[in-house]
Amino acid sequence: MQEVILRGPPFCMLDLTPKEIIAKIKKPPPLLRPSVSKQVAPPEYINSMKQCWAEQAETRPSFNDLAQSIKLLNGGKKVNIVDTMFKMLEQYSNNLEDLIKERTNQLEEEKKKTDKLLSQMLPPSVADSLKSGKAVEAVWYECVTIYFSDIVGFTTISALSSPMEVVDLLNDLYTMFDSILEDFDCYK
Repeated sequence: MQEVILRGPPFCMLDLTPKEIIAKIKKPPPLLRPSVSKQVAPPEYINSMKQCWAEQAETRPSFNDLAQSIKLLNGGKKVNIVDTMFKMLEQYSNNLEDLIKERTNQLEEEKKKTDKLLSQMLPPSVADSLKSGKAVEAVWYECVTIYFSDIVGFTTISALSSPMEVVDLLNDLYTMFDSILEDFDCYK
């Protein structure tokens, strides 16, 4: 059934030569079984396939039982390989569409985070120019103040604190700077 579901040779999902496959089958453990994902075939088909692997021959379904099971899985219709392939392709396509939607949403969220970070670090006009791929032209100001600062004893504070305490200290300090800067026409 794995060959029919995957449309490939036995154990085609493994990167093994036929001799290596035969050697692994001859000398278990572990038992070598094909791997078929739920994106490739409906779970019912995979369960039927697994029933065919039963170690005890009497517990495996007969060909008639298997054909009847597949007929039931197909809603009582006769098994038509082309219809089955179309159904599997449709399911695969739907799964891909869902995955694309999910990844697109993740990408949009990351873009929003990046835009927010950029707008926090740069003036809005500069951030907008960078986002649109335009060159940022220098702006001339008549009066400018540049502020440099140092945290006195930072090396000692860092040595005596845990990494998270240092991060919290810096976060509090920069948050305070941001709140002060909001009151003035300036940016950092």
